[in-house]
Amino acid sequence: LKQIVKPFILRRCKADVLNELVNKEQKVLRLPLDTHQQAVYTEIIHRHLQQTQKSSKGAARDEVAPMKNINKKLINNIFSDLRKAANHPLLCTTRFSEEQTKEMSEFLLHTGHFGPTCSLAQVLKEVRSYSDFTMHQVCCEYKHLNKYVLSDTDISSSAKLQALQELLPQLKKDGHRVLIFSQWTSMLDIIQEFVTNLGMRYLRLDGSTPVK
Repeated sequence: LKQIVKPFILRRCKADVLNELVNKEQKVLRLPLDTHQQAVYTEIIHRHLQQTQKSSKGAARDEVAPMKNINKKLINNIFSDLRKAANHPLLCTTRFSEEQTKEMSEFLLHTGHFGPTCSLAQVLKEVRSYSDFTMHQVCCEYKHLNKYVLSDTDISSSAKLQALQELLPQLKKDGHRVLIFSQWTSMLDIIQEFVTNLGMRYLRLDGSTPVK
């Protein structure tokens, strides 16, 4: 395969171009979470602690269950949820009430959003698993649900995006081209709407980007 594609690919080794690159400058900005984001973060911790205590036999009521009773999968789930909250609270589920969720589910069932064979129970189960931003995206698709569409303020309600809101205009003014990375496509979805709200042009590159 390498021999086949070799005539079509210009391969440059790191050693060949290292001297041409400018020195990399790395800055780590530690950002305080805003009030809502901190509340979501804290709620995740308390929820997982309660679940762990209930599943831990013999653990005292107000005592954190021993680490040996927490399996690796649960630990990964805890840190995954905390990372979501630290990136953006809309990656979690906090803004839509059960009543709103049921209303959306009934509407999506009647419109055939999930196909003609789904039951209300199946639709409810699916919608309850959605993050706030996924719910927002669904609400954007249907005029009847537009009343539940999140505001631009909600979209930017993250310490990281608020920092970007200050950094990006200045970087653009100085002639920089900015690369923003995320391990989650759901976070890219939020960033995409965020930069659109700022009136900035962007190009998104992920697995769904068509090759032209």
